[in-house]
Amino acid sequence: MCKLGTDKSSKTGDKGGSKMANTQQAAPVGELGLKKWKMQDFVPFGIPMHLWNGIVLLGPAHVLGFYGCYLAFTGQTPNPWWNFLFFIVYGYWGGIGVTAGAHRLWTHKSYKANTPLQIMLMLQQTSVLQYPVIKWCRDHRIHHKYTDTNADPHSAGRGFFFSHIGWVLSPEHPDVLKKEKTIPMQDLEDNPILDFQARYYWWLVLLTLYIIPCAFMMVVFPQPLFHIICINYSRWVLTTHISACVNSVAHFFGSRPYDKSISSVDNKILSIFTVGEAWHNYHHVYPYDYKTSELPFYRFNASTAFIDFFAWLGWATELKTVPAQLIRDRARRTGDGSYPDTHHHSEPIIDEHGEILPTMIEGKEASWGWGDESMAKEAETVTRLLRLSKCS
Repeated sequence: MCKLGTDKSSKTGDKGGSKMANTQQAAPVGELGLKKWKMQDFVPFGIPMHLWNGIVLLGPAHVLGFYGCYLAFTGQTPNPWWNFLFFIVYGYWGGIGVTAGAHRLWTHKSYKANTPLQIMLMLQQTSVLQYPVIKWCRDHRIHHKYTDTNADPHSAGRGFFFSHIGWVLSPEHPDVLKKEKTIPMQDLEDNPILDFQARYYWWLVLLTLYIIPCAFMMVVFPQPLFHIICINYSRWVLTTHISACVNSVAHFFGSRPYDKSISSVDNKILSIFTVGEAWHNYHHVYPYDYKTSELPFYRFNASTAFIDFFAWLGWATELKTVPAQLIRDRARRTGDGSYPDTHHHSEPIIDEHGEILPTMIEGKEASWGWGDESMAKEAETVTRLLRLSKCS
């Protein structure tokens, strides 16, 4: 019996497996580029996005956030550590909306989620104020497709600071706007949950970023509202920089066990803080793997635990991952030698007809995830078979 949620057809032998293979094939993602939305639609009052980010969001947030830390460390708030504990937990909960939702579900299509799970992930993602999922996914698909070029919205090729936070304070490079037109976005724009979020984004931010956490603190730890707001900003600033480290630290400091030719790295320590997002070298090689890593344990990948739990409930289905043989062969060919098993002889991958499938299946160019036409077709086949073998 399958441990994770999949199609019922996977339990019916070869005939059922054939049906499952059809459901696992990369679905069309529609027209290229944004059609319903423009980047400026996500910013109030027509203010340029980079000015809104710096003057309205990040600037005041850092001032108030540092003051919130000062209030806590000088004992001017009741139960300061409980205050911070709540806000950190709330911040991590919101971070799951980014990692398991905007990133793994909607950007890379590495699994499917039912409507209740999608609504929950959308609200979680809203609470961390990283713009609507449609914009987030647009940026991230371009990042994977054109990594470290001027078309990459937060290119590490433009320096550590730019990739960390400078990119949100700068106008978009013309190449980003040009290459956006090569990225499929219709699948996201046609999603009614994401469309609702985009239409009412700032009202949802008011609810999830301010009203819910601040009201909770007012009831549990009564104190001046201004103090609560400042501590809430401390939480938001911290989680924002942790998330930004995936774009910066995870492209500069770490190992490249799977592909030494790309800038992204694996960083175990950062993965703890980013709930599993810093296995970045692996992720750029296999962006459609729902785990974003090959490691089976959860202590460095809380987002995978979250997805597996909802797969157990039946809310998440068609979780895509990569066979160990394929990973080992890729590490042996293109890694930096830090992979622990590069000298291990891999067993062949055999399909249901007894034929050996290839393991050298890199695409011709970078892929943003499941459904990208640049993704090697053999990779789709191997991924389907792996899901079937787990459920046989």
